[in-house]
Amino acid sequence: MQARVGGTFHSLAHRVLRENADLMGFERTFTVLDRSDMEDAIQSILQKSRWTRGREVSETGHPGQHPEQGRQSPVALERLMVEEYSQFLEHVPQVEKLGRRYKEFKGKNQLMDYDDLILLFRDLLTNHEEVGGASGSGTATSWWMSIRTRIPFRPTLSAGLPQGHRNVMVVGDDSQSIYSFRGASYRNMFEFPKNVPGREDHQAGGELPIHQPILTFTNVLMGQAREKYTKCLFTRRGDGEPPRAIDTRTEPEQALFVCRGIQEELSRGRSVRDVAVLFRAAYHSFEVEVELARRGIPFVKYGGFKFMESAHIKDLLAHLRVVANKEDGISWGRILRMVKDIGPARSQAITSWLREGDRTPWEVGEWPGPGKGDEGLKRLSGLLRRLSEPDVTPQEAVELAVQYYEPS
Repeated sequence: MQARVGGTFHSLAHRVLRENADLMGFERTFTVLDRSDMEDAIQSILQKSRWTRGREVSETGHPGQHPEQGRQSPVALERLMVEEYSQFLEHVPQVEKLGRRYKEFKGKNQLMDYDDLILLFRDLLTNHEEVGGASGSGTATSWWMSIRTRIPFRPTLSAGLPQGHRNVMVVGDDSQSIYSFRGASYRNMFEFPKNVPGREDHQAGGELPIHQPILTFTNVLMGQAREKYTKCLFTRRGDGEPPRAIDTRTEPEQALFVCRGIQEELSRGRSVRDVAVLFRAAYHSFEVEVELARRGIPFVKYGGFKFMESAHIKDLLAHLRVVANKEDGISWGRILRMVKDIGPARSQAITSWLREGDRTPWEVGEWPGPGKGDEGLKRLSGLLRRLSEPDVTPQEAVELAVQYYEPS
């Protein structure tokens, strides 16, 4: 019998780490931080420090965005600061200290961020051969994953995968690196063959559901790459106008160009519903939005936060998270600050009291500290006690949390 495990590097790493958390010093109930959670954690650490420019540095960016560069050594961190954040070079010692405290904070609260998933996955495979099944026998596991990761596919990681069964499949595209702003590199595609000898290469192909002029333009661009896996994209849809690449020099000029084009189409009898403007990030459309409004052209913008990153969804999930991981200080802070008359200082005091006494989540209602908020804490305690009952289904847990969260 053969099991199949696959997904992106992050999803695969999360699954394997969850199953083997004890080998890495974690409980299986650890919590995964998203970007805003990471920022909350760093801000929490900075509040306790006397680093006057700490907030400015953290808002500009931090070495956590470049895990392989920023977390390897002080030398690597300094090189990263020179290349990316030279305006903060004088603060390298403080950044190193912040990094250490951030790591300690995550360990204390049973937290991992997205970079930890990859780094700890690599360490797990490197130090625990039995996890990857590299020398095991019997049941084999087929592994497949996307190589579009921010961490170079180093020999230490590739060696840890279950090559003993020769059942690892890795997919990728050398023509894109959409997360390059966070340290991703297309070179991962070219380093992988060097680190995994004896592999088989298969180039995916087939007809694409897009017009040929666009693919012809794309083929010309890809053909100019000095290092590449040669490919030719094709389709049977031969019609369509060729794309145009136009240099408008500045964002305001770009907005003027786009809006003039839209106005011309509308003057020819087209509806605004026939026009779409695509953009990579929400802020890329700001100038266009202003110009559309100035010209009185109605529009609807689709995008923004992902569903799971919306504040009310994160608030709701925080109540479930503290039941699964009572050490999750980020989620505790979020739900306690929702209680009337409970601020940052008091929420930290309550969290410390719970942790020091190894208390259950629902004992929050027994906090002996002075001040207001008692009724709110008792109501929160009732919810957490109900969520902790073994017979509660996931659907019931969400419904209970929604009932608690909704305004009374």
